[in-house]
Amino acid sequence: MPKLYDVYDLKEWQSSDLYQTAKNLLYKEFYNTRNNLPFSGGAFDFEEWASYFALNDLFGTYHGTVPKSVKFYFNPALGKFQPLLFDAHKGAGAFDTFTLLDFSTKKDTAECEWICADRFFYEGFLANVDFMTAYISFMKKYSSDTFVDHVREIYRVYYSDLDDEFYAAFSPDDRIFSSGVSFYLFKFSEIENRAELIRQKVDISDDSDFIGMTEKDSISEAQKSGGLVLADDTVEFLEISDFRIRGSSWNFQKPTLILLSGEVELKGLSVETPLLIDGPVMLVQIGGHIEVENVEIRGGRIVEVKNRNWSAVLNVIDSKATIDNLIISDADAEDSLNLVSTEFEIGSLSMVGSRSDALDTDFSTGTIEHLSCRNIGNDCLDGSESEVRVVNLTGSFIGDKGVSAGENSHIYIDAVMFSDVGIGLVSKDGAILNVKNGSFSRVDVEVAAFIKKDEYDAPTLILTHAAISEQSGTALLHNPDSASLPASLYVEEQSSSNIEAMMYGAVYGKATEK
Repeated sequence: MPKLYDVYDLKEWQSSDLYQTAKNLLYKEFYNTRNNLPFSGGAFDFEEWASYFALNDLFGTYHGTVPKSVKFYFNPALGKFQPLLFDAHKGAGAFDTFTLLDFSTKKDTAECEWICADRFFYEGFLANVDFMTAYISFMKKYSSDTFVDHVREIYRVYYSDLDDEFYAAFSPDDRIFSSGVSFYLFKFSEIENRAELIRQKVDISDDSDFIGMTEKDSISEAQKSGGLVLADDTVEFLEISDFRIRGSSWNFQKPTLILLSGEVELKGLSVETPLLIDGPVMLVQIGGHIEVENVEIRGGRIVEVKNRNWSAVLNVIDSKATIDNLIISDADAEDSLNLVSTEFEIGSLSMVGSRSDALDTDFSTGTIEHLSCRNIGNDCLDGSESEVRVVNLTGSFIGDKGVSAGENSHIYIDAVMFSDVGIGLVSKDGAILNVKNGSFSRVDVEVAAFIKKDEYDAPTLILTHAAISEQSGTALLHNPDSASLPASLYVEEQSSSNIEAMMYGAVYGKATEK
């Protein structure tokens, strides 16, 4: 098959099952569009693509929508491709009366200029009724006065003064009597005009019937689901929707993957008689709402799926989760519990004997009343691009970090109590970690703050009160001004690179175990 797209970090990925299955899926989808079939919702995240196209309609940045100018990010948790803006290049072509919707409503008369060459790509989305429904919804949202006013305010606060500085520095240029450097002059009226254009297009489309295919009409069920590819064909696979179990025992003798969706309830009989889910099982909830109450998951393990990257015994993805009195013990996985793009409310959560991390949150928001970690190989709480509020956190015998706030996470904790922990509190890469009360016993380093990834801003670390069993504690900080700490901590200022060089088992903590 000819090479169609470049792959970032190809040397790192080309031998992996994830890369091979993702590439084959993408190529198959493009092949189908050449045979007048729509793109599949099992391969493309229609919500993300619909939002992306509608935003480019509003700004008129169609250069950023053609296949060569948008990055196809394969989300390993969902098994779907999502768009990443790469090269919008406003002003490349005259699209004054055009929106991407015209590829559906005007067919061959669409005034699409040079992007007409990629019409098969756009029609692959627009021919799918599910995508079209989402796309029209986002067009209405982004062309509304409320959204346009929101964009105007963002421009006023963050960019208008910067534009004035740029424009004032350019030499005069009327292209007739004076020569100089010409430039793109931003006018907010262009956005207002395009919002009105979109509203007119949507009004017209609402009065007409779309001619498109549904997922059921156009593709097989295997293609719709993205086709889970298990690395081991001896693994049991169960796919269940709207599942409810209430009892005291659910045992698994052989490795099992359970894929859940819809409204799911896993409940024990009481606090004293929990539902024991025992054996080498991995559970994955995608979408919907999962409620877990009075449950212990014991001896769960990772089941490898070639075209997914699920890391936990219990994975909750793009969902809502309500959890109370959950114990996850002896997890043979990178995480005991992984929450991805999920809204959660947790009462009591205990994790014991995790091989690597205990709780990992990615792009998630929620609250935890009580979190307990004991005998954890790496981190107790690891947050990335998440907002988490914890009332009480206790941890003992934790190999690496008690709390790791990273990648713009905001983590707020009322009280932590750590004993026999490598590193107590870590804030890095634009994160905010705010702890009111901390108790530390036999902790190698109480707090650390540094920049690990250059693309992120400096982190913030606040610890209001600290009780330390030793005479004094240690704080490793790349910038003391970004931290607020009690006097009982001795501050050691180091560069971010030096602090990172001491982490992950080099001097303190433990290397991450995948």
